[in-house]
Formats: sequence, C-alpha cells, structure tokens
Amino acid sequence: MRLNPRLQPFAQRYEQGFLWAVGFILAQEGWATTSDHPADAGGATRYGIARAHHPEAWRFGPPSLAQALAIYHRRYWRAIGGDDLPPPLAVTLMDAAVLFGPDRPARWLQEALGVATDGVIGPRSIAAAKAHANPHGLAGALIWRRMEAHAQRVAAKPDQAVFITGWTRRCAALCQFISKERP
Repeated sequence: MRLNPRLQPFAQRYEQGFLWAVGFILAQEGWATTSDHPADAGGATRYGIARAHHPEAWRFGPPSLAQALAIYHRRYWRAIGGDDLPPPLAVTLMDAAVLFGPDRPARWLQEALGVATDGVIGPRSIAAAKAHANPHGLAGALIWRRMEAHAQRVAAKPDQAVFITGWTRRCAALCQFISKERP
C-alpha cells in the first residue's frame, strides 16, 4: 500500500490501517473541496466533515485536514473497532459509518456474522469477524447491504435521488479498493 502523500505528515500519529481507510474516504469526499448541495442535510461539507453533523469543526470556518482526521479517528474508526478488524471490513464499515453513522453498519456486520445485534462492535463481533473465512466476501455483502440502504433512503426521501449515482459509484470504488489495496 502506498500512503497518499497528503497523509504522510500524519503517519506518526495514526495507524497505517486508519490512514489507508481514511485515504479512500477522503478521495471519495473530494479532499479539500467544499460542497454545499441544497438536498444534503449535512449542509456545507469539507473533507467529508459536514457542518450540520460536526459544528465544532466549523466554528472558525471549514475544518482543516488535521481536524477532519481527528474526527474520523474518534467518531468513526474507533467506533467500528477499525484497529481490530480485518482491513477490508474496517474500511467498508468506516466508509459506511461516515454516511450512516457507526450504529447501522455495525448492526449489518453483526447480522451477517450471526452475533448479538446491538450496534456496538465489541469483542464478540471482532472475534467473529477475525474468524470469518472470507473477509473480502463479507465486505462485499456489507457493501450490497449499504446499497440497499441507499435505495431505502431514496424511497423514503425522493429528493435524495440526486445522490444515488454518486453513492453507487462510491460503493463500486470501495469494492475495487478492497480487492486491490492492502494496508
């Protein structure tokens, strides 16, 4: 795995697996591009950090890359147990957590593994994930589950249809990423 040069300054602070996963997410989010689509409930977004969901990061203007990484690590990576999961599952769950919050993707994983479904990735979920014979196949199944959730979101809120092509492309890019890249 080659670390994106923009993340190299953070290599001493964060684990390689986290930087690998967040590199994928930042590429999908457009890095430092600021977006503010009228149909996006998150409002203005930079580095994938939405003003509505992370107002503390926007207090003095758009967040910096360092602020974004701290948020990704604390609110998403640690919440999904990223350090303890097989890499394809860690990046798949983290990317889904960014879009759905950590609880829903955690439940999807737990349902797929047949463990207690409480939305918290704990020792039992991690042990079951590590014991799974095909983490890449499981990650693919979770991506399909996520696509189903995107379709349900559009069915419930038709104004979200404007995002479905981007969400589908992001899922396809994630499938390609986990099949080719390794931390």
